[in-house]
Order: sequence, then C-alpha cells, then structure tokens
Amino acid sequence: MWCASMMSLPAARITPMLYPRLLPVHQMLGHEPGALPDGLVCSAESLEAGGVYLLENGHDAYLYVDRLAPPELLQDLLGVKSYEELCRAVTLPGGLFPLIPLDNPTSAFVQDLLTKLRIHRSSFMRLRVARKGDAAEVAFFNSLVEDKSTSGPSYVDYLCHVHRLIQNRMAS
Repeated sequence: MWCASMMSLPAARITPMLYPRLLPVHQMLGHEPGALPDGLVCSAESLEAGGVYLLENGHDAYLYVDRLAPPELLQDLLGVKSYEELCRAVTLPGGLFPLIPLDNPTSAFVQDLLTKLRIHRSSFMRLRVARKGDAAEVAFFNSLVEDKSTSGPSYVDYLCHVHRLIQNRMAS
C-alpha cells in the first residue's frame, strides 16, 4: 500500500518523506514565524539536551520533547509540570497525546507553525508527541535518516560507500 501511494505522489510530496524537516522549536520561540526554515540535519547529533523539536515529513509530524526540557516550556506547550508527568499522562486511543491549544504565546507559536506547515504541505499531518518509551519516540528516531539504523548505514556512510564504488569502477 505504501509503495502504491508513493508511486502516485508528485516529487514535491515524496521528497519530505525521504528526508524530513527537523525544526528546533525551543530555538524558534520568540521569533515571528515568517518563511518556514529549512531545518536541521536529520541526525541525533542535532538534538540538544532540553530541546523541543518538530519533525515533519508531509504525512506525519512528531513533537519530540527531551527529558531535560524546562518545566515552564512543558507547562506552556503541553500543560504538564514535568517530563515525568508527561510520560505518565493519559493518552488517546493508539497512544496519542493531544496538543491542545493553550492560552499563552508558546502554544500559539507552535499552533501557528503547525498550521503553516500543513498549508505548505497541503496535508493535515497528524501530530504525535514523542514521549519516552512510546511508538512515536521510535518513529521519531527512525525518521532521523542521517543516523545509522537497523535498516542500514547512515546517510554519510552510504555516500562514502557509493564514492568507493565509483572510485573502484574508475580505477578498473
């Protein structure tokens, strides 16, 4: 089904599925979201301790909250006092944690950012909050395509392998 749906999509919709956009929400707060930024390199090395990141691929969006995120940011964004409370919070069916709009500038900023991303991608993009030990966290880290995974080498390792193949072919 995934392959059939990919074959029917235009290139503009396939590209973000192959290389998602990773946005550092905690660094963007306080700035007026004008044009959408390009984002960070999709690697765990790009993640800072205490950060909040939004990863979108045109189909799904993940809000990753680091366990060291400041309590005031967690309160303003998710309505919880600590990361532990977020992990213990009751979820919707399917393990989803809702991102309810709250009456503060942080929540308004993230809601506006999500709206702009959804308009840009012409897709609703279901948002999932990635919490420790849940499926959304696994999906978030699997979407960091620059990292080595169980499915294959990292992007850089793959490019080095292709480069070696080209050098070997040119040498023979």
